[in-house]
Amino acid sequence: MKCAQTNQNKTNDNRENK
Repeated sequence: MKCAQTNQNKTNDNRENK
């Protein structure tokens, strides 16, 4: 569960960085 949340956060960060 924690892993999934971290993955979602990473995707969000990548999108914002773009």
